[in-house]
Amino acid sequence: MNSSICDGADFDQNTSVRGRRRQRNPENWAFNIAKRKRNKGEENVDKKGKQVKSREMQCGCGEICKIMITQSNRENIMSQLLAAWLSLEAA
Repeated sequence: MNSSICDGADFDQNTSVRGRRRQRNPENWAFNIAKRKRNKGEENVDKKGKQVKSREMQCGCGEICKIMITQSNRENIMSQLLAAWLSLEAA
């Protein structure tokens, strides 16, 4: 018999040199990155690969607004509300 094949020391060295599996890193998974960007209102890519624009402030409801923000510095208040909403951390 060939002694190099049957040598137990070489065989043990080759089998004991196994590496560990790669650790999960869910923070860098594509759908988790997209979810965080979507929750923050940033531009992202959806599941189909389509580019989604970032959230922007739109025009108000007009003259029939119940809370009457249109009459008092509406732009400033709405931009502050939008910034506060988008800065909230998901729990």
